[in-house]
Amino acid sequence: MVAEAKLLFKNKNFLFMMSHYSLYYGIYTCIGAIINNLVTPYDFDNNSSALFAGTFILAGLVSSFIVSAYVDKTKRYLRVYRILSVCGWIAGSSIAGVLTIRKVFWMNLNVALLGASLVPIIPMGFSFSVELTHPVSEAFSNGVIVFCA
Repeated sequence: MVAEAKLLFKNKNFLFMMSHYSLYYGIYTCIGAIINNLVTPYDFDNNSSALFAGTFILAGLVSSFIVSAYVDKTKRYLRVYRILSVCGWIAGSSIAGVLTIRKVFWMNLNVALLGASLVPIIPMGFSFSVELTHPVSEAFSNGVIVFCA
């Protein structure tokens, strides 16, 4: 186990991926926890907040299936990871502008895009960490990224 830890923490690609994964996992968790507090000051009611949370998760699940199937077929982990990261950053950044519009449709669409780009990063992170740290066991490398997240 000590030898595996040494291999992991010498792998710069894994360390970069782990820090990135931790950041995006934190954003995903935070959005899920504070969506009601985020939208309430902009005159959205509890029903709208529940709709946003459901859309976030549903869009993320659908996107996870599509992304996972694509990555399993093509093995283009890094490209897909980068695309999801940029899309997540754009969707997350646009929430401030969309909130001021105060329209349920536009907020729901933005939250769907955010969920579709953030949720697939979770299974992608697991698969990508295994690919980056091949001699290290899958359970150990995935355990480390979850612990750090």
